[in-house]
Amino acid sequence: MKSGRLWAIFVVLFLAFFLYIIYAANHGTLPFFIRRLYLFPGGDKLGHFVLLALASFLANQLLYPRHFLVFGKVFFVGSLIVLIAITAEEISQMFLANRTFDLIDLSCSYLGIIAGDVGVRVLKRKRDVVL
Repeated sequence: MKSGRLWAIFVVLFLAFFLYIIYAANHGTLPFFIRRLYLFPGGDKLGHFVLLALASFLANQLLYPRHFLVFGKVFFVGSLIVLIAITAEEISQMFLANRTFDLIDLSCSYLGIIAGDVGVRVLKRKRDVVL
C-alpha cells in the first residue's frame, strides 16, 4: 500500500472520530472516555491540544508538500485548513445553547495546530537526513 494512501486512510478515520466528538459535544452526549477529561483541571484544554495536533499533523502529511509563503515563512496548507475549520467550529458555539465559546480552548487548539505543523517539519528533516 502506498504511503499517501495510508495517510489518507488515517485522515479519514481521524476526521470521522473528530466529527463524532463535535457532534456529541453539541448534543451533550460525549462518550465517557472524553467526559473523563473534564474531571481533571485543564483536561479539556489538553484534549483540544492533542486533537488539533493530530489533525494538523495528519492533514499536513496528507497534503505534503503543499505550502504557501507569507513574509518569507513557509506555512503548510493542511495547517491552514485545520485552523480555519476549528476557528469556525469554536465560533459556532456562540450560537448553540448547550455550548460556550472559549478563547482559551481556541488558543489550545491553535497551539496543537502549531505542534502538528512542527511535527511534520521534524519528520521531513529526518527523512532528508536519512535519504
